[in-house]
Amino acid sequence: MAAVITIVLLMTGTALAYALTGGEFFTKLFMQKAEAGTADYSNIDVSQLSEIAGKTIGTVVDTDELRIDVTDVVSSGSDAMVALRVTAKQLDSVLRYTGWDEVPLNNYQFGSENGTLFSNMESATIRYIYSDEDNSLAQNQFYLVLTVTSLDGFKDNPYTVELQSFGYYDRLAATGGGVGITTVYEGPWTIKLDLSGDTDHSRTVLLNRSVDIGEYNYDIEGVYLTPFSCTAVISYDGDPDLSRERYKEISGEAADFALYTTGGTPVEHGEVRVKNGGADWPDSTYHVTIYFDMPVNVEDVLRIHIFGQNYNPSTDISTSTATITTEPQK
Repeated sequence: MAAVITIVLLMTGTALAYALTGGEFFTKLFMQKAEAGTADYSNIDVSQLSEIAGKTIGTVVDTDELRIDVTDVVSSGSDAMVALRVTAKQLDSVLRYTGWDEVPLNNYQFGSENGTLFSNMESATIRYIYSDEDNSLAQNQFYLVLTVTSLDGFKDNPYTVELQSFGYYDRLAATGGGVGITTVYEGPWTIKLDLSGDTDHSRTVLLNRSVDIGEYNYDIEGVYLTPFSCTAVISYDGDPDLSRERYKEISGEAADFALYTTGGTPVEHGEVRVKNGGADWPDSTYHVTIYFDMPVNVEDVLRIHIFGQNYNPSTDISTSTATITTEPQK
C-alpha cells in the first residue's frame, strides 16, 4: 500500500497560547476552526482530547540551532496527532519575504519527517503554523502539526519523530520529485514520544459483509473509527493486477461515504480518499477514508453509510469492538 503524505504550509487561525496540559493545544485549534466556520459542528466533542493525551507534553530537544518543544500529543486507535513548537535560535525570523506576491512565502521548514511514528502508516498530514497566522508565536518560531493514521493502531509505547534538513522553501528550486528546501542546518533532530495507547474512544468494527460495486463483488472487511477519521477496508478475491482498472469505479461509488449521529445529524468531513497500491504495488485491497472536520465522540455515531448500505454500530462499552447490524437502504 502506497503511503500518502500531505503538506499544508499555511493554516488560518488566531492566537494559540503555548500549553503544557495534554489536549489543550488541539482543543483550542479545533474550537477556533469551529468558531470561524459556517458548517454545523453541533456534534463536536473536544472534551475527550484531554483523556487521550500522551505522556510527553513539554519534552524539549535543545541544540545550538533549534529548540523543539512537544506542545501536545493525542492518540486513539489508528490516529495520532502531535504538535511541536520550533524555535530557530540563530534566526531573527522564519518568514522570508522576497517581495514577490506569492503564497506560500519562502518559509523555513524541515526537508523530511521520519521516525517510528510513521512506521506502517496509511497517511500523514503535515501542517506549519507561522507567526503571521498565530500572534502568540515569535518571528523565529512556528508550530509543526503532524497527523498520522496507521490501521495497526498506536500503542502505549515509545515512538520517535526524526526531523531532517532544516531550511527555507524555495519555489524556484522545487521540482516534481523534491520539496525545494535550501538547507541551512543538516540535523537530524529526534523527538521521543509516549502516546496514550487509547482504544476506549475508538472502535474497530469487523464486518466481513459482501457488497456489489458495478459488476464486481467485494468484501467490506471492517471499519476503523476514531474521533478524527473513519476508514473502511474493502477487498476482492482475484487478480491484484485488476486493482488499477477498478479504482475509478470504487472511488465513484465511495463518494456516498457518510456518518450520522444522534438525530440524524451528519458528521462534517473532508473529501473521500481511496488508496490502493496501484501500478507500483498491485493490491486487491482498498482503504476508503474520511477525515472529520472536528473530533467526534464515536459513541454518538449511530449510522455509517457506504457503498449504498447503512450500518448501525451497537457499541460494547467494555471493549473497543462494535457489533454491526445491516439496515436496509432508505
